[in-house]
Amino acid sequence: MLEQVASFDARAGLFFGGVEGMIHDLSSEIIHGSFYGYALFGSLYSDGREMAENLSAHHETVFFAATLSIAALSRVLGKIFDMQNSMSDIEQSCISSLLPYVPDDVAVQLRNPSTE
Repeated sequence: MLEQVASFDARAGLFFGGVEGMIHDLSSEIIHGSFYGYALFGSLYSDGREMAENLSAHHETVFFAATLSIAALSRVLGKIFDMQNSMSDIEQSCISSLLPYVPDDVAVQLRNPSTE
């Protein structure tokens, strides 16, 4: 599926590819039922601050995955339904929400809409 999306819109394929890479490990743990065991084990050997940082990292993963998915979907739907202007606003809103959390070189790449 990712190849099909990328062949239709390379930037949307890049966004969805990033989502796939980010959530694979976490979703694998949840699907196999070991996520709660992992969380319990981690909490036994972590203080409150470290546990909060670990949970924050999981929330960050979900935030990035949802945001990049919405940006990618906006690009694809914009092309399919000839609504690039309104869908571009949604994509840019998603990208803007990610910028405070990424390194400068990644931010430059996210701001560059030249990948068609």
